[in-house]
Formats: sequence, C-alpha cells, structure tokens
Amino acid sequence: MSRNKSRFPNAYLKLFKSNVPETLVSVHLNQQSVICDAKTGARKSPFVSKFVDEIPVKTMKDVFEYGLNTSRFYPCLRIRLPSKNKYSWLIYNEVDKKIKAIGTALVKTVRQRRNAENFVGIYGPNSPEWIIMQHACAAYGYTIVPIYPTFGSEAIQHILSQTQVNCMLCYSGNEALHLLDKFESSLEYLIIVSYDVKVEEVKSRHGSKVLVYLFEDFMNDHIRSLFKGCL
Repeated sequence: MSRNKSRFPNAYLKLFKSNVPETLVSVHLNQQSVICDAKTGARKSPFVSKFVDEIPVKTMKDVFEYGLNTSRFYPCLRIRLPSKNKYSWLIYNEVDKKIKAIGTALVKTVRQRRNAENFVGIYGPNSPEWIIMQHACAAYGYTIVPIYPTFGSEAIQHILSQTQVNCMLCYSGNEALHLLDKFESSLEYLIIVSYDVKVEEVKSRHGSKVLVYLFEDFMNDHIRSLFKGCL
C-alpha cells in the first residue's frame, strides 16, 4: 500500500505531463482548480475568471425585486386553471402588480397598528395567492403567520392567542368556518381565495364581527386604481 502510494505521483506524471497545453480543464491534478485566496487556501474552478459578484439580496422584498429586475417578462408563478384543468404561467410583471395591489389593500383596509407588530395569517394549502400575500406582506411591513391544519387545535389556538392576528387569508370557506367556529381569536378581516357555498355561510353567521372579502375582489379594485391606463 505504502509502496503504491509513494509511486503514485511519478506514475501520474508519466501519463499526464504538466506542461501539456489544455483548452479546458487540465487532467493534471495541480491544474484542476486554482487558488483564489492564498490566505485561506480556498480554490475555485478554472472555468470562471472570478466569483460571481455579491447579489444585493438581504430581505424577502429584495428576493422578488431582484427576480423582477432580471426577468420582468419571464415566467414567475405557475397556476392551474380549475375550469380548463390546465396550467398557465404568470410572468414577473403580472405578479408584481398583484403584490402591489394586495399590499395597498392591506394598508388601506386592514391598516397598521402603531407600536405593535402587524400580522397577517395564512391558513390553507400552498398556492399562488399564498406566495403573492407572502411577498405583499414583506413589501408593506406585515409579518406572515402560516397556519396549517396539521398543526393541531392546541397549536393553532396558541398561535392565534400569541399573535392576536386580526387578518387571515383562507383558501376556502371551510378554513374560515373552522377558524371562527373552533377557536377564540381577534380576527376582524377574512380574505378568501376560492369561492364556494361555505363563503355565504361565513357571511351569514359571522358577518357581524368579521369583514369577508374574496381575494380577487380585494386585489382587483386596487389593481385598477394603481395601474389605471396601464392595463
């Protein structure tokens, strides 16, 4: 073993001469990576002349804006159309308008409490509306509170009590009824993504204490006012 190990460099050099010019990455061991920091000994691939410049992304808002600035008219979110059972893409520019409209709607309708953290809950499966609300909250000064049925009743009640969240995005009327019927909360605003018969039940049974909006209506009114003449 030791004998083979001691012979390895010489045997290798006989097969792969160190002075053979290479157009790509050399097969020679000493040329397969290059030192980029002599102090730390860090190495990099010879394919790149330098490391990628630092990306100016520090917040969730920066994440989307970086993608928007580099890919404005390229696909961003893929959605499934229930009526056609097909998938369709929303480009970054479209998603940007929706984020701004939802963020503006939150500020004008839900408003923000002074000297307190402002929370918006999201209760339901992952969806394009989930992502849009997440980025709207990041851009307009709200903290999202994700809630899933798998959390269990005790965990959900604890989250509602700790955050005192007053606005909740629910995927359907079922989630909204579950929250209102089963838990004590500070909810004042419900934004529901998918309309069904349960939405009317939410309005009839709980309309005196919570304001109920459909996601599209909540968003579209502000899209029209924000981008009048650009649509």
